[in-house]
Amino acid sequence: MKKINWGVLGVARIATKSVIPAILEANNSELYGIASREEKKALAAAKEYDCKAYIGYESLLADPEIDAIYIPLPNEMHMEWSIRAAQSGKHVLCEKPLGLNVAQCEKMIEACKVNNVLLMEAFMYRYSEKTRKTLEIIQSGVLGKIAHINSSFCFRLTDPANNRFYANGGGSLYDVGCYPINFINMIAGSDPVEAYGVRTDEHGVDVSFSAVLKYPDGLTATIHSGFNSDRYLRTEISGTDGVLIVENPFFDGTEDFVLLKNAVEERIPVKDGKRYTKQIEGFADAILNGKELMMPLEDTLRNMKLIDKLYETTKK
Repeated sequence: MKKINWGVLGVARIATKSVIPAILEANNSELYGIASREEKKALAAAKEYDCKAYIGYESLLADPEIDAIYIPLPNEMHMEWSIRAAQSGKHVLCEKPLGLNVAQCEKMIEACKVNNVLLMEAFMYRYSEKTRKTLEIIQSGVLGKIAHINSSFCFRLTDPANNRFYANGGGSLYDVGCYPINFINMIAGSDPVEAYGVRTDEHGVDVSFSAVLKYPDGLTATIHSGFNSDRYLRTEISGTDGVLIVENPFFDGTEDFVLLKNAVEERIPVKDGKRYTKQIEGFADAILNGKELMMPLEDTLRNMKLIDKLYETTKK
């Protein structure tokens, strides 16, 4: 079986704790190399994961043996290194948000198109069992017509040196609010016709962001993201015939879904999953066999368009 050789730009926690283990586990992928601007970090990571070390991102991109690049760099670096990877002939899996605005995303998409490589925003939850089960329940019609969705992703962030507090690319909407937006847009399948947001700022970024959305078919939605409250991840999907409650919707896990119909509660079991591994396998399969991506670029642009609008219409 042909396998995709992966290179990783940087040693961010999400790379070392989640995505690199997924590459090692994936049946159609190999971890070929890791790059860092710091020699010590590159050598240590390469030794730990038994792969090649590169000092500097450019040296990794120059290696013709590497087929695909995973980019976990800070948000403001996504556009530059995605474009440089594409120009080096590498397929690109880039962490969310893909860019800082629609204009950046369009430049990245164009660069990958011109260089005939794939590009995907790394919303790993699209490959989770919880997402699959949620869509299955909605499509079954048991909820009736979807009327409202409420989705939250919050956690407490106390380290002022954390890059989520950086003025360029930081903030809760970029970091965790993009998940509820992505999820709601996935279900709605269209752009909202109205969107209003409010935010609370500290350290020069939004430490909390709430928004109300309205879609063409009358569906309404509310989202909330934050760095200033205890960990809370929950989505409620309300329909004419029932309500579905999903705990930790963007993670793997076996928490039962709760289905409410006429105030009667039914618990729906959910299998655990390996969303990061399936994401890597799915992206590699798209390269090798033309398989459709679970996170299409149309969805990326729809999400970024909404994030742009919310940031533009709210004041710090």
